[in-house]
Amino acid sequence: MFRLCMSDVGQRIVMPKLLDHLRTAAPNVRIDVSYPSELTGHLLESGEVDLAIGFLAQLEAGYFHQSLFKDRFVCIINRQHPRLRRSKITLEQFQSESHLIVATQGTGHFVVEQTLERLGIRRKMGLRIPNFLGVVSTIASTEYLAIVPERFARIIANSNPIKVVELPFDVPSYRVMQHWHERYAKDPAVTWMRNTISTLFRE
Repeated sequence: MFRLCMSDVGQRIVMPKLLDHLRTAAPNVRIDVSYPSELTGHLLESGEVDLAIGFLAQLEAGYFHQSLFKDRFVCIINRQHPRLRRSKITLEQFQSESHLIVATQGTGHFVVEQTLERLGIRRKMGLRIPNFLGVVSTIASTEYLAIVPERFARIIANSNPIKVVELPFDVPSYRVMQHWHERYAKDPAVTWMRNTISTLFRE
């Protein structure tokens, strides 16, 4: 069994493609997925987690990192939002509307918080949730705005009444990585899974 660690956004982006590949390449492989937390580094070191995928800046000495792909942040809104009709919102609209704020780990959202603080931009919080599981239903049924990774936004907008719009300010893009501890760098099974993920997602 492979033990992977990634956020629910990571699961939405990574798992369908990975499972589709494994269905024919290694149909007997089993995967156990957990969420990132402050213990992720310890779990990688102890071998309780084989690979962590996401934006985990707290992992430094003793860990290996491989870049998979770049992502950036966008804003999502209800496609029928009565006041936001264009493909980009203004800063005034961004600050006047209520927001769905997702407080999670492993998705680079601290980059958003740092940018807002640096620019002196404040969000009017309507709802704060601990993960992305409620994002689709909330945005589709309210007039809230939410800042999410673009790859996730494009996936959910394809099959829901959700529109992707550009933010009225620049937020640095970030790299989604896979991380592992040096202790397991030469483990044959972990190396195989690491190479599989790299082949499927690395850009």
